[in-house]
This record gives sequence, C-alpha cells and structure tokens, in this order.
Amino acid sequence: MGDSRSQSLSESEIQELLCWLGCAIDEQLTALLLSNVFALPDGRIILPDGDGGVVWETKDALLSVYHELAGSRPQHLLKGRFPEGNTFIHRIPELLNRLAEKLGLRAEDLDRSWQSLDLIDRIVRDRFSPAERVEAELFVPLFAYLGEVIRKTDGGEWEMRLVDDQGIWEPWVITTAGEGYMPFRDVYKQMYDHSDEVGSLRAVVAVPLFPSIAASDEGNGESKP
Repeated sequence: MGDSRSQSLSESEIQELLCWLGCAIDEQLTALLLSNVFALPDGRIILPDGDGGVVWETKDALLSVYHELAGSRPQHLLKGRFPEGNTFIHRIPELLNRLAEKLGLRAEDLDRSWQSLDLIDRIVRDRFSPAERVEAELFVPLFAYLGEVIRKTDGGEWEMRLVDDQGIWEPWVITTAGEGYMPFRDVYKQMYDHSDEVGSLRAVVAVPLFPSIAASDEGNGESKP
C-alpha cells in the first residue's frame, strides 16, 4: 500500500507511538484487515508489523486505498469454517472436549494456562497439515481454547459480533481493560499463514498479555515467558 499519505517507520518508532496516551485499537480496521490496527488521538492510524510498521495520516486515507486495491471485501476467513455461529459461546465446553479428544489429551491437560499452548502447538503441528488445521473440526476448538486462555490470563468475556454485510458472527474476547481479541484470526495466522518455524500460539498471548502473565507467574513463583 505505498502512498504519499503513509510513512514506514522502524520498530522502535512504532513502539514509541503505541505508548502515546489515548492510542487505542481501531476495531473497525482491525476486523477489516484481520490485523491489529491502532488509532492515535490526532487521527493517524498505525499498522504494526514484525519489522516496524506504517503510519497513515487519516483513517479515510487508509480505507480509500484498501477499497481501491481490494475492489470488494474479501471472503471472511470464518465463512464455511464456523457452523456454530451465534451458538458458539454456549458450546465452548463441548468444543474443548472435542479438542482434547482430537489431540489425544486428558481434559485436565487443557487447564487454560498460557503454558499449555506449547503442548497444543506441538501436537497440532506434528499431526495435522496447515490445511487440516483450519478445517472446522479442529479450527473452531483451537480458537475456542485460545480465547479461554486469554480470558483466564487477563479476565474478560466472550462477545459475538455480527458482520452485517456477510452475515457472519465473529467471536471476540473483550478483556476487563476493554481490549478486544479475535482468537480465530490469531489461530489462522499462526497455524496456516505462518510457517511452522515462525508460528506460535503462545506468542499470541506472550506479548499483548505480558503484564498479566508476569503478575500471574510472580504470584505462582514461576519464571516469565
């Protein structure tokens, strides 16, 4: 998205902007681009990536370029992969039991700790191809569990959000601090988009939830991630 209304910045410069008072996730852009997007109080928009990021002058500037390049909104990644729809929250216990069965684990192995993600990550990568990991039978239980880990680590509740123009329900976790997470997006990225050498479910919670993880570990006398 090269454009005169945007500027590429280094990782340190992006991190400095993210620390600004009033910087917050833009939920509309985050849902549209399936990646965390932040809004600054002065109206600028930040798109972080692994090596830094891009800052856009305004939200409208980013949206205009996005729609120009996309032509039309791409198919939602939950389309055809999320039969539970709006019944998802009520079916989470069933989905976690299904995950334990598919991975050959005991129910007590899925203790909703961030450490348990390492075990799940290893088994899934050993036994299932990238394409199999995003089939509904495994994909939905995986992101249900990741969401439960986030809830246990940082508090909060599940919230179902309807994407009106596509008729698809998105399951979000909204923490007690008001931060929004899309576990389905994170599982898709880590288990399908990223290679096995780079992808990590634990990394999803290790960075954004680090303060909560650190506090929990100190209380339990454990080392930090």
